[in-house]
Amino acid sequence: MPLLSGLQDRWLVISSILLREDLGLASDNVALALFYANAFIPFYFRFLYGFISDNFPVCGTRRLFYLLVCYAAMSLLYMLYGTWVVSLPRAYVVAILLNVVFAFSESCLDAIAVQRSRTAANNSTGVADPTAEDHGYTKAASDIQSAAMLCRTLGTLLIGFVASALGALLPHRTVIASTCVVPLCSALTVLSCRSDVETHHRPTLSRTSCCDFHVTEIVAIVRPLLRPCCFIVVFAMMPNTTDVYTSYIYTVFSYNQTILNFLGISYTVGSLLGTSLYWWLLRDSPLTKVFICSTIIAACAGLTRLCVIWHVNRVLAIPDGIFVAVDILFVATCNSVALMPVLVLAGVTASRTQDSEGFMFAALMAFNSLGGYLSAYWSVLVLKVTGNPGQDNDYHGLWLAIIICTLASLIPLFMLPLLKARSTLNERLLDGASPR
Repeated sequence: MPLLSGLQDRWLVISSILLREDLGLASDNVALALFYANAFIPFYFRFLYGFISDNFPVCGTRRLFYLLVCYAAMSLLYMLYGTWVVSLPRAYVVAILLNVVFAFSESCLDAIAVQRSRTAANNSTGVADPTAEDHGYTKAASDIQSAAMLCRTLGTLLIGFVASALGALLPHRTVIASTCVVPLCSALTVLSCRSDVETHHRPTLSRTSCCDFHVTEIVAIVRPLLRPCCFIVVFAMMPNTTDVYTSYIYTVFSYNQTILNFLGISYTVGSLLGTSLYWWLLRDSPLTKVFICSTIIAACAGLTRLCVIWHVNRVLAIPDGIFVAVDILFVATCNSVALMPVLVLAGVTASRTQDSEGFMFAALMAFNSLGGYLSAYWSVLVLKVTGNPGQDNDYHGLWLAIIICTLASLIPLFMLPLLKARSTLNERLLDGASPR
C-alpha cells in the first residue's frame, strides 16, 4: 500500500492551498501553524490505536476489520474535504478525523510488518520463541522495515507527481475529492491479501472482560519499552538544520509555488535514495556501526547549508534554486540512512512480545512523533537565541544556529549505552551483527 502511505505528505500541500486560497489564511501564518499542530495531535495516540487492534478483535480479526473501516472512512473524509470544507472549523473537524483514521491504519500496517519480521526470523532460525536471543530478529526487522520505508517513500513520490499533474489541469478541490480513490484501492489490496494480513490471534492480556486487565501483564508489556522510548525521543527531539534552514529559504529567496514543489520533490527523492542505499548496502551491517557513522555523516551534511547562506554557489555561477535543491536532496539522503537503524530498533523491540506488536511499535513511533514536535520548538528557540531573523528579516546569525543544531544532532550517540545496560531487548543493536 505505498500509494496510501504517500498520501498524507501530499495532503499537506493540497490542504495548504485550500486553506490559503479558499479560507483566506494566506497572510495568517500563525493560524496555519496552529492548524497543522492541532490536526496532527491524533498521531501522538498511535499507541492507543495499536493497543485496541491488539486486544479487541472484531469478527475474529485484529487488523483486517480495522483497516477496512479506516480506509472507508478515509475515502469519505477526502470527499468531504474537497466539497464540504468551507470554513476553518469544518477544516479542523475533517482534518482531525482524517488523521485519526490514518494513524489507526498506520498502526495496523506497522503491526503487520512486525508480525512478518517475527515470522521470517522464526523460519530462518527454526526457533518459535519470540524472546529468543538470536540475530535473526534483527536481520528480519531490518529487511522488513527498510522495505516498508522504501515503499512509503516511493508512494510519496508517485502521489506527488500524480497530484501535481492533476493540479495543473483540475481545481484543487477536485483533486482533493478525487483522492478518495486511493484508500478504496488500498482496501481492495487488503482484501486480496487478507491471508497475509491476519495471523492466529491469542489475546495479549488475560481478562474476563474488556476492562479487566492484569496489572502485572501490562507492566510486562510496557517495561521493555522504557529504554528504547527514551532513546528514540532523544534522537527525534534534537534541533535540526532543516527547520532553521526552511525558515531562511521561505523568507529570503521568495520562491514561487512551482519552485517550492520542486524542492519538496528533491526532499522526497533524497529520502528515497537514502532508503534505497540502506536497503541495498547496509541492511545486513551491524546496526550500531550504521547508526554511528550515518549520524556523524548526517551531522556533517547539515553543515553544507553554510554554503547556501554564504552564497558559495554564486561564485561558481550555480543558480540558487538548483543549489538549494541539491543541498536538500543530499541532506535528506543522509538523514534517511540515519533514521533506518531507529526504525529497526523499534521493529526488534516490538517483535519480542507475542500479540502486542501493534501497541509496542506504535508507542515507539508515538514517542518519535513527540520528539519531532519538540524538535520544531527547539529549532525555533535556537533561531531566536542566535538572533534570527533580525531586523529587516536578515539571517546574519544563521550560521551559528546551523552549527548549534549540527552539534546537538550528535547527542543521541551518547545515549547508546542506555540500550546496552542489562537490557534483554536491545543488546543486539549494540553488540551483534546480522550475518550475511
